[in-house]
Amino acid sequence: MRILKNHWQKLAVGICLNFLLLVCLTFSFSAHIWFRHTEFTITRNGHISVDSRVYLSQTGTWLIKVADDGWHTFYPKTGGMGVCHNLKRHIQLPQWLILQNLPGEMPCVNFSPVKVQEPHLTIQTDYIEFTSLSNEIVRVGWKRTS
Repeated sequence: MRILKNHWQKLAVGICLNFLLLVCLTFSFSAHIWFRHTEFTITRNGHISVDSRVYLSQTGTWLIKVADDGWHTFYPKTGGMGVCHNLKRHIQLPQWLILQNLPGEMPCVNFSPVKVQEPHLTIQTDYIEFTSLSNEIVRVGWKRTS
């Protein structure tokens, strides 16, 4: 039995597929979309954290989800880092993160030596390392390309 018996059904399926393609293209170019990068390895106190994630915006900002500890931002261009306390309005998908806020408008507080507890941010050629909110040493490493 053929699923598409007449030309109206074919037209409806074609319209639906074109609409889905348009939605996918719109999302992929939106500044609200962050892409998950699996080539990063996140450790907490020397142990791999499988529930932690790294997402990158189209502007190059990193958003690091440290499992059970919160969200952190890293700005590779300036070497700055921050803590994001209020990212409640987001949708987390397997390969994407959709935020209500744009990358430059997120509710994040930059690391500062004025804090009571120094975050100890270390930036190397193949990893960054910082102290999380729960005083764990978090290392985000990646493979260098020659």
